[in-house]
Amino acid sequence: MGADACTAGPLPAQAIEDFVVARIREALADGTLAAEVTREVQERLAGQRASLMAERRELPSKIAELSSEGKRMVETMSNVKGAGQRLLDVKLREVGEQLGRLEARLRQVEHRFSLLDGCELEAEWVSRCLADFNLVWDTLSSENRGRLVRAVIERVEVDEPKGDVRTFIANLGSGIEVIVSTAGGGT
Repeated sequence: MGADACTAGPLPAQAIEDFVVARIREALADGTLAAEVTREVQERLAGQRASLMAERRELPSKIAELSSEGKRMVETMSNVKGAGQRLLDVKLREVGEQLGRLEARLRQVEHRFSLLDGCELEAEWVSRCLADFNLVWDTLSSENRGRLVRAVIERVEVDEPKGDVRTFIANLGSGIEVIVSTAGGGT
């Protein structure tokens, strides 16, 4: 278990970073990756925004309808007695619970909108960085370098016995995979 179970030795962080950055440079060399990332992210965010907007338009009217229904029930309660009043109580409770769920969902939608705004800003930053990667990389802080790599690279797999290192570009729908072997491997 743990470190004792792993037969691979530790890998130097700088060498891995240099390797990953070189793969990003290769993937960006023809200019299509930055454009594809930008297009994919913009389409995904636009789809999410459209879905949230549709829900945000519908929820207030549903909330208003339920509120009106509840108000009518409360006004009717004084005129109803016995079993009818118990049924009205149950229905009023159901309307209240449904109203609570709709109001909670509206708050969630509004929260997701604010998160989406942040995602759009981050996507714009990543797109600009990728478009000018060779100019920008050396000027980025280590924190922003990490931020950019995390946005672009899904994972790095090391197969030490074969001498292969595989770098996978993140979340591009098209499944772009950049595979490069180190010395000793063969892909």
